[in-house]
Amino acid sequence: MASDIELLTIETEVLWTIDGRGRLIASRGRSGTPAPHLSIGTSRDARTIAIGAGVPDTLAGELRRAIEAEALPVDPAQEPAPLVACERMLRDALGPVERSAGLAWVFESIPIMSSDAAIVESTDTGASAFSGRVPEGFPWEHAEWQDLMSGKLGAWAMCMVQGSPVSLCHCARIAEAGIEAGTWTHPDHRGRGYASAATAAWASLVLPTGRHIFYSTNAGNRSSQRVTERLGLHPIGWRWMVVPS
Repeated sequence: MASDIELLTIETEVLWTIDGRGRLIASRGRSGTPAPHLSIGTSRDARTIAIGAGVPDTLAGELRRAIEAEALPVDPAQEPAPLVACERMLRDALGPVERSAGLAWVFESIPIMSSDAAIVESTDTGASAFSGRVPEGFPWEHAEWQDLMSGKLGAWAMCMVQGSPVSLCHCARIAEAGIEAGTWTHPDHRGRGYASAATAAWASLVLPTGRHIFYSTNAGNRSSQRVTERLGLHPIGWRWMVVPS
């Protein structure tokens, strides 16, 4: 099993495309948004640093030196001390930025979850029939939904209640080294365990690929964090970022 810091490094490659210098270019997956100017991954005993492709080389060196000069926090959940100074340097050079934080987990096995919802998986006969229209309230465009339901964007699993989709887990980002879960539940059906059930079903489809399977969320999303608790996922650390605003 890879160490937590090795997994955070791999997750970096799953979250963002990377150029030949090891710099972050853009988010993988549906958004295609620019990558952060700076990402610091912290585990209990190490850290990983990644810098955006648009950061000037001189500044990139200054950021790296500032971060490496500081001792690791005792608690990975503690914001790295140099982050505020790094934010200021990036703002002075590149314009408005803001700090953000998130947590990351990895699937070590296939979770077992029970639910009162019926589960439909992308491998089921007739699963492509769901591509006809986007379910009411689901935040996808029609063409993207068709690609998702056809399996073009990878495996998915969906919870159904009274014949209607209520929660979906799919491959939010796919890279050679790993896959990241993307889980969404209709607002009218949240808090009932459907996200956990859909994610567990999705994991059963993708874990046999041999890739590392990740789940991440921002620091303030407690409902998403509860999903990881129900699934028994292994926490690998925190990710601290300075992003364009």
